[in-house]
Amino acid sequence: MCTMVLLKVSTSSLLLLFSSTAYAINYPVGISNCHYSQWIQKKPERVAVASSGAVEIMLSMGLADRVISSSWVKEVWEPLNDEFQKFKHYDKYPSAQELMDSNPDMIYATYSSAFEDPADPSRVVGGDRLNYTEALGLEESCNVLIPSNSYGDNKTYCRDEIHAAGINTYLAESYCE
Repeated sequence: MCTMVLLKVSTSSLLLLFSSTAYAINYPVGISNCHYSQWIQKKPERVAVASSGAVEIMLSMGLADRVISSSWVKEVWEPLNDEFQKFKHYDKYPSAQELMDSNPDMIYATYSSAFEDPADPSRVVGGDRLNYTEALGLEESCNVLIPSNSYGDNKTYCRDEIHAAGINTYLAESYCE
């Protein structure tokens, strides 16, 4: 009989999910992060990473081979630069369609804006914010509305819909929705 346990996972513990050397992890692994619980069925292999903090953590752990793209990162700490050159970079967020076309099995972000749907046109970056509603072919916009965050605006987030599409997510605890 297999027992599955749901864990609350910190950023450093999340990286153990990626590790192939130091720890034997039996999948699926359940995690709880920023009000979301999910089951990670297998070790993440294709991770889209948003922001320098998340990128540098992945690179410092020797996980560049799992990163398929980074966004909002122009440079990293010099000793990590060779590894940083191994994957695609976006100055800002890619379009959600570009992101989905890269076939990630996980999105690891430092800021909640990586999961925000652009219901408010003023929040669109470069004319093409991460429009998950369109990229995932949803008939209605994403379903998590968080009233009045630090920007003073209501925001709509799409982590439920991203999970339903088979893509795991992780958000730094300091920037939960």
